[in-house]
Amino acid sequence: MPLLPTLYLRPNLARLGGQLSCALLLFANAAHAQAPTVTGVSPTRNARSAPRTTNVAATFSQALGNTAATQGALKVFSQQAGGKKAGTATVNGNTLSFDPSTDFTAGETVYATITAAAQSTGGTMVTPHVFQFTTAVSPSSGAFDGGSEVAITGSGFEFNTLQKLGDVDGDGDLDLLAVSTGNTIGIRLNNGSGTFSGSQAVPVSPSPYNLEIGDLDADGDLDLISVGWNSTTNTSSISVRLNNAGTFSAGQEFVASTYVREVAIGDVDGDGDLDLVTDNIVLINNGSASFSNGAPTTLPFSSYRLELADVDNDGDLDLLGANYYDDEVGVRLNNGRGIFSGTQVVVTGGAPFGFSTGDIDGDGDLDFVTTGAAWDPGLHICINDGVGNFRRAPNILVNSSFILPALHDIDGDGDLDLVGAGGDASIVRTYLNNGAGTFGGGTSAAMGSVVSNITLGDVDGDGDLDVIGRGQTASVRLNQAAAFTAAPLAPTRNARSASRNTDVTVAFTQTPSNTPATQQALRVFSQQAGGKKAGTATVSGNTLAFNPTTDFKAGETVFATVTTAGQSSTGQSLTRNEVFQFTAATNPSPGLFTAGSVVPTGTNPGTVAFGDVDGDGDLDLATSNNNNTGTVSIRLNNGNATFSGGSEVAVGILPRQVAFGDVDGDGDLDLLTVNVGFTINYSPSTVSVRLNNGSGTFGAGSEVTVGPQFGVGTGKAIFLGDIDGDSDLDFVATSNVGGTVAVCRNNGNGTFVAGRIMVGNVADSAVLGDVDNDGDLDLLVSEPPGGRVYVLLNDGDGNFGSYSQIVGVAGPGFSTATGITLGDVDADGDLDLVAIGSQTVSIRRNEGGTFYDGQQVAVDGQPNTVALADVDGDGDLDLLATTANSTVSVRLNNGSGTFSGNQNVSGGAYIALGDLDNNGTVDFSFPNAANAAVAIRLNNQVLATVPAQLAEQVNLYPNPAHQAVQLRLPADLARRSVQLRVVNTLGQVVLEQNLAGQTAQEIQLPKLAAGVYNVQLGTSQGTVNKRLLVN
Repeated sequence: MPLLPTLYLRPNLARLGGQLSCALLLFANAAHAQAPTVTGVSPTRNARSAPRTTNVAATFSQALGNTAATQGALKVFSQQAGGKKAGTATVNGNTLSFDPSTDFTAGETVYATITAAAQSTGGTMVTPHVFQFTTAVSPSSGAFDGGSEVAITGSGFEFNTLQKLGDVDGDGDLDLLAVSTGNTIGIRLNNGSGTFSGSQAVPVSPSPYNLEIGDLDADGDLDLISVGWNSTTNTSSISVRLNNAGTFSAGQEFVASTYVREVAIGDVDGDGDLDLVTDNIVLINNGSASFSNGAPTTLPFSSYRLELADVDNDGDLDLLGANYYDDEVGVRLNNGRGIFSGTQVVVTGGAPFGFSTGDIDGDGDLDFVTTGAAWDPGLHICINDGVGNFRRAPNILVNSSFILPALHDIDGDGDLDLVGAGGDASIVRTYLNNGAGTFGGGTSAAMGSVVSNITLGDVDGDGDLDVIGRGQTASVRLNQAAAFTAAPLAPTRNARSASRNTDVTVAFTQTPSNTPATQQALRVFSQQAGGKKAGTATVSGNTLAFNPTTDFKAGETVFATVTTAGQSSTGQSLTRNEVFQFTAATNPSPGLFTAGSVVPTGTNPGTVAFGDVDGDGDLDLATSNNNNTGTVSIRLNNGNATFSGGSEVAVGILPRQVAFGDVDGDGDLDLLTVNVGFTINYSPSTVSVRLNNGSGTFGAGSEVTVGPQFGVGTGKAIFLGDIDGDSDLDFVATSNVGGTVAVCRNNGNGTFVAGRIMVGNVADSAVLGDVDNDGDLDLLVSEPPGGRVYVLLNDGDGNFGSYSQIVGVAGPGFSTATGITLGDVDADGDLDLVAIGSQTVSIRRNEGGTFYDGQQVAVDGQPNTVALADVDGDGDLDLLATTANSTVSVRLNNGSGTFSGNQNVSGGAYIALGDLDNNGTVDFSFPNAANAAVAIRLNNQVLATVPAQLAEQVNLYPNPAHQAVQLRLPADLARRSVQLRVVNTLGQVVLEQNLAGQTAQEIQLPKLAAGVYNVQLGTSQGTVNKRLLVN
């Protein structure tokens, strides 16, 4: 540990011994009485969006004396305008209120202190109390643009605060203060619209590298404090400069015998003035900006960033320091008198030198976020338990250009978002908070040069937060108007059972324009029929609805994109693209499969895909024939799940997987294969693109290189989706040499620009889906060795950074093209992960974009591939897995993500799903390489469906139930007897009765184990399924 610094003060402070003796006598005389304590504050402690016009109040455990001393005991400090606020204080019973003369500025953090000068009606002094809140900002896009470049020369270390915003001249707007050359702080005055001018330079100690502002002398304006390093004397200096109508005069100088990295400002002793805290020592303010040595801070060595915040909610400011060399944040708790103690360290990783505190998850206490160095470029979120203990939340993986994070409400939705910059990039990047501490989406803003520092404030007076990035100049970027965004309304995002004749509807945050551009901004892509769907778009109120000309296919997953071509009625373009997906409903069935036709194909078929390639309304099939000839067999459906005709389409060598998608946007399904490619001439792996002429004939296309730039390729898997939100289908393809994943962007006409990223050591299967629900498609890649799945989040523009999570799955590995899939198995609105492991299938539940352990589903041997589909038509996604025993295990979902059953159907190594016989249920097929054929398995027992309006009137209550449950039926279903079956999660019938046709009757339940049961009611109009919870 370093020696504590010795501080030399110029001029010397007079000792306040006489005043201290008087204070001690006063405390002694009142010792017999219990001090009034704060029982509530307004705005609430750590509020994230307090009105800017708010009064500030504290309620006490005892009635207060209505004296001048008590009224003057509530001190309110603005960080950006007015310093110690002027205003009017009133006492009303137990409550002391303060009405500021001027409003607070948008998004600033305000500190308030109730000092011991306040007294009860009995004359007992209160216990001092400090709290903070953040003021509201106006709704905005959260996107930064425009602005100007402000000339300020000089630089500093990127982990230090180099600039601040504050109204130093008292004209109501925020001025800019910045570390500058010539041992000065440059002052640039705002003209009110975010344009800065002037050339004032305030002399400070040599080589300043840290800057803070605050009203140190309590005169209602903002003073400045800087820290510098004198290389001649090898000492740090702290300079205090007092404000006088925007002009700064000399103040105190502190010289430290050890290096001072940073200074923080706050009332640490609860006496109503702002003290200074360094990484080494506390400097106590006597009320007029004269300081004396306090206690050492006891922070770990190398605490580069400091924050004062009441993390244990006890009414005083605690101290946190980011320790760069030990990858941790030190937490030291305040005893209320400015003395810090404790030994807590929170391990964050990544050499933290970016650091910010705030109520990230909205639970009323202060959390923090740090960022690390280039070798660990993550946002490390640490959540407070309310008493100052912190736990690590999942990191947000970002690139090395995101350091020095700031927590601010940049879009005006009442929570704290993340803004950051620095490192080696000339950008400012934002991540939006969903209100509960999960971050996603956001935008990037270009700065004038590489930035090493940012500060935020409302520089143009429009009520939202703008950003200034510090590089070679100060780049001012203004927050744009309120966000104009779209989100899926119907079907909902990730819906599991959308009506096949549904319209696709999105809702806007503002009224959209009823123009062709807006009407065409919504594009809908069928994976199995029609590609980019034709239809009619209609604008009504705040919604845009698209009515497809043809219905969706049973069980297919549909993707939709809303592009930024959409405009509001005022001409504002959508802030960002929005991509979402849903699954079409299937008809109720037992979910039992029987043998169908056998379809001859080319030699050695490896994978199968279904799609209506000839536009006749039924699903045709394609197989990738894994041979040196390089062909795909197209076989046309006769409408009844028998196949004939078709063609052989030439593709690349050894096609590994085949897929359909409308890549040229002409309303039919084109064909793509990923090819191994190394047998002839050791060529890299490719993707063959073959375009459909609309009648199922595939001709013109291209070859896209997806393997390594040089050397052997081994293409593995392909998945199509609109990665960059521009309303055409891109694709990702894996080539497992060195973990290569090709990210190929569509030019809009079926030609592609290939890029590559590296994921793990072996990139096997890949899948796209919006796992964090932020409106873009994220990427998941499986790595067989060790059984890992890498999760890479999309930045909204089709760029995938470092992985955000590595998800472990059971078993030593998996190696097939479709070893992972996504779907909402537990009905919570997000996409869960299903992956094959060793002897089981692993369910990993999604919670806010992070995957957690779930069920291990037993299947009939080592699984090869896995798929999700609603095979029994009950509105949830069931599980199908091919196994090494040449079977397909079918496991039914109980609706909440628990799978059961023991149906095993003869099958093969790969599975494809679709409604082949047009009966509204999902069938499957598998290739039989030995016989050069595809075998069909039909789900052909369709149950009658009760009309939805009747099914909704069937009620079970109470639910949860115990010994009995009441059944209510609508009159139309009670005219005839009803067959009742209660089925457990294993698929076993535990109760079966024939009920008389009555609208209300009680059903006695046997002694059932607590759990979830499916109640099946067979009526004259079909089957109704209801879920029953037994406790």
